[in-house]
Amino acid sequence: MNSFLMFILALAPIIWLIVAMSVLKMAGWKACLIALVVTFIEAMAFWKMPFVFAATAAAEGIANALWPIIIVILAALFVYNLTVETGSMEKIKAMLASVSTDKRVLMLLIAFGFGNFMEGMAGFGTAVAIPAGILVGLGFNPLLAVVSCLVINSTPTAFGSVGVPVNTMANITGLNVVHIASYTALIQIVVQFIIPFVAVIIIGQGTKALKGLIPFTIIADLAFIIPEYLTATFIGPDLADIIGAIVSMLVMILCAFKLPMKKIDEFQVEDAGNGLEGLTFGEAFKSWSPFIFVFIFLLGTSKIVPFIHDPLASINSPIQFYAGKNPATLTFYWINTPGVLILLAGLIGGAIQGASFGTMMKVLGNTVKTNVKTIITICSVLAVAKIMGYSGM
Repeated sequence: MNSFLMFILALAPIIWLIVAMSVLKMAGWKACLIALVVTFIEAMAFWKMPFVFAATAAAEGIANALWPIIIVILAALFVYNLTVETGSMEKIKAMLASVSTDKRVLMLLIAFGFGNFMEGMAGFGTAVAIPAGILVGLGFNPLLAVVSCLVINSTPTAFGSVGVPVNTMANITGLNVVHIASYTALIQIVVQFIIPFVAVIIIGQGTKALKGLIPFTIIADLAFIIPEYLTATFIGPDLADIIGAIVSMLVMILCAFKLPMKKIDEFQVEDAGNGLEGLTFGEAFKSWSPFIFVFIFLLGTSKIVPFIHDPLASINSPIQFYAGKNPATLTFYWINTPGVLILLAGLIGGAIQGASFGTMMKVLGNTVKTNVKTIITICSVLAVAKIMGYSGM
């Protein structure tokens, strides 16, 4: 068969996805399922791939999607949903909103600091939806709040929920995950530095919003970029966004209280609330506990703590799914994987917040139920990739 025609046939699943979602406006999960069927048929019909080979290639992709990718997403969303269920998220919002009455400072703290934290923790739109919701609740223009959050969320998505994008690339390519993480952080530095300034201009509807806020923005910016790069370089992708965001939030809160900033009436919110009034250390810890435990568990089981990391990493199962030649070996880490650690942190944090085991199981069940289409989408995409790879497409 003509080599150009084979090239077009090999591209067909990808072309279909582009057309289905951008032109036909088809739901992602439906488009990806159809792409899987097309890939399966093409692999057998034009690349002469036996049915068993195609089926086991797809099984490998699905297994790789379920563990570790999907379990991370579900675990992170479970932690967030449980925090909402217990009412602790409202206290977290109040604490963040009590720092300043300056719209620009609040936007940076909530959209840049907390938004990047949520991207590193849960990803999946939470980094835009939650900060934007807080900002709107404080009286911000809804459109400007959403656009600011979307702009800020441009770069931390490279690490996503607990480093999933970088970890997935490392698993597929066999490249060193820490090296990929380091270069990922490095190539984003310039754009990452510019983004908070753009967000301030958006929320203030012009460059006038930068007046008197440039030093604060630079400090907030560097307080995220430097820890993110150092974490990615020496620890890996899992905690890059999380540590960067935590440091940035702490520095912004300190600067908001200590740096002299002239009040500009145009940028004042009517009532930022006083989330710190009557709040004890114990209540604050209770509210943040799931996220604190996520941080502790991920850091404590990382490669920088080898006496914990190595024994846990040894609890694994290397499995080959593909029935054809040169099958890849998937290694399933049953304990030392972000999804399991985040789930454990969520259960402990939920118990501290007063949630019963039944409540936690209900929230977990609802989290899985509401993300079935997402699970289908990711499984289909990775199955397509594996079939295309093994068949020669």
